[in-house]
Amino acid sequence: MYKVYAIIAAVAISFFSGFAVSNWHHDSVELAATNAAKQVADKFQGDQKAIATNVAESLDKWKESNVQNNETIIREKLQPIFYAKCVTDDYVGMFNKQTNTFSTSGSGKSDSKARN
Repeated sequence: MYKVYAIIAAVAISFFSGFAVSNWHHDSVELAATNAAKQVADKFQGDQKAIATNVAESLDKWKESNVQNNETIIREKLQPIFYAKCVTDDYVGMFNKQTNTFSTSGSGKSDSKARN
């Protein structure tokens, strides 16, 4: 009878030891996968940081090389262009004369009134 109990105990011990070894193996595979994923993630983050640094540096260089000069336009003289013949030649001449008078004097008054 002791042999039967010994065999049952040996089978039970071997079963539980196999179960424990299987869990250890599963844990070691999971740990290896986790470590590999962490290494890949760290490398990816390092690459992304390097790319971001390069982009920031090149953007700074671009900003330095493309400085805009803000110039103020003091006066701009526009000559009216009439594409459609909707007014008479007398009106066009009168309009151009008034425009020239306004641009030279800086006000809406005619030359004779601006000089007084």
